[in-house]
Amino acid sequence: MPLKAVHIDLDGVVYISSQLVAGAAEAISALRRQANVLFVTNTTRMSSQQLVDKLASVGIPATKDKVLSSGKVGALYIASKKPRSRVFLIAEGELQKDMEALGIQVTRKEEHCDFVFVGHDAEVEYKTLNTAMRLVMEGAELLGGSDLRTFPTSSGQSMANGPIVKALEYATGATATLMVWARSAAEMPVVTPLAASIETVNAVWKGDELSWTISG
Repeated sequence: MPLKAVHIDLDGVVYISSQLVAGAAEAISALRRQANVLFVTNTTRMSSQQLVDKLASVGIPATKDKVLSSGKVGALYIASKKPRSRVFLIAEGELQKDMEALGIQVTRKEEHCDFVFVGHDAEVEYKTLNTAMRLVMEGAELLGGSDLRTFPTSSGQSMANGPIVKALEYATGATATLMVWARSAAEMPVVTPLAASIETVNAVWKGDELSWTISG
């Protein structure tokens, strides 16, 4: 039976920092002649448009409907669970734009929030984490972009947002809902058409961390 879909991770598979992984462009081009290629990533450091732009910068054309990040899954989860809610966001980059496009109010102040979303922020301060802790203790739902420990960069492994999620779980006693893509669609926090395609029988995965990219 022919392939229907191929799900490809980005960091460490297509590129590392701003460098294209050797052979990635040729492999993607060949796969696109055989199947529907979808880019999936546990990053929260970029908006959907930034991911499309990043792919273009290394010579891989893509559209936003072919890219799904854990940050975008988080935005969809929030919008589906409580439309027009307020979220305290810990994340660098432009993930805020994906959230605001869905009518979500984003704040970085200590004020009433419905959700606390923990993405990656290399410059996060203790004061910010303390605010996040208080908001969760006051009833905000704790969301994690992933529980990954590290991610690859051109200078070596860097700490991901997982340790920060774990720290807030420990401090608050809450259990974070993880916005991961690398599970079956049944385990996704919110199922989009792209996420649902993960259940396709004749789909394959390619990722830099096997435990996160192949389930079952």
